[in-house]
Amino acid sequence: MVEQKAEDIVNNGKKLVCGFLEIKKKKLPLELHVKSSSDPGNCIVDFIRENRIDVLVLGNRELNVPKSFSLGDISQHCLNFAPCTVVIARKKSESLNV
Repeated sequence: MVEQKAEDIVNNGKKLVCGFLEIKKKKLPLELHVKSSSDPGNCIVDFIRENRIDVLVLGNRELNVPKSFSLGDISQHCLNFAPCTVVIARKKSESLNV
């Protein structure tokens, strides 16, 4: 179980880095920072404050909660405490459902 979780984390990280490299090819001003923390919400907010970040873009997986009123704990924390604009992105197919 733990090995599978670790492998999933590594695979997701690889996908993120590949996506980041594709965006960098388009010459967009974007930086990738990787940190490890037992409290990711506070880690992200602290990083934003320390580095004077203008915009934070997060994904939302909507796990185990009805779609109509849910954000994950990390997304919700960042929306409440980040001193910058926070954008929550959904999967493309989900964003078209009105």
